[in-house]
Amino acid sequence: MNAVRLLHIEAGLKNPIAQNWELSMIQRGISRLMGKPPKQKLPITVRMLTDLHRTLQNSPSDHAFWFACLVAFFGFLRKSTLLPQSEEFRSGKYIARSDVVDITLHSFLVRVRFTKTIQFGQRILELPYVSCTDIRLCPVRALLTHFGFSPLAQSRPLFNYMENGVERFFSNSFFMFRLRTGLRATGHPASDISCHSFRRGGASLAYRVGLSATDIKQRGDWRSNAYERYLSVSNTTTFNSARLLSLGACSNL
Repeated sequence: MNAVRLLHIEAGLKNPIAQNWELSMIQRGISRLMGKPPKQKLPITVRMLTDLHRTLQNSPSDHAFWFACLVAFFGFLRKSTLLPQSEEFRSGKYIARSDVVDITLHSFLVRVRFTKTIQFGQRILELPYVSCTDIRLCPVRALLTHFGFSPLAQSRPLFNYMENGVERFFSNSFFMFRLRTGLRATGHPASDISCHSFRRGGASLAYRVGLSATDIKQRGDWRSNAYERYLSVSNTTTFNSARLLSLGACSNL
């Protein structure tokens, strides 16, 4: 169909496919009979994170990995924003160490200069991170530990680490290998988890703790209500909704 459309356009003729009611109905019928809904990856949960923490070793690579996990989870970050695709690091497109500012014992700020919706430097997304009373989940502690084990220049990628005195590139493939290995070791379904699971899990947690739609969209850098399909709602939440509906009905008698 696309070839027919292109051939007509190249010949200067009218597109015979446009606004064709019969063809549109055929396509809808095919989609209904043969189409498959996209399968979403599972969200990363706090329980998964704490279980994953048990698999960590006291090594620079594991400290870098854990810091990346918490930055992704609490920042709702996309994979393309979190990790460079190759060692040819482009400053400004990916997060460098210089993009982590205002570091204290209680918080820090990450400046994201390039995302799916920020491709021309039109703005900077600023993501604050604060300390957590559970040291396993504390992004500030993870940051200080990672930087302490791997002191690198400010211009280097945020999650690169030092091993035997040599800088190592922290790739997306290494991140996913370490993530799935750790999840399998703790009995979680690793095949249903991807880097995007952190974005979905963080947004779901934000929803459950009561963050507003505006706050979730701003932190996750969503330009529309598309964030809603990422939310994982627990049975408790749905039962509470049903309870509130019943109470509302009774109060309006």
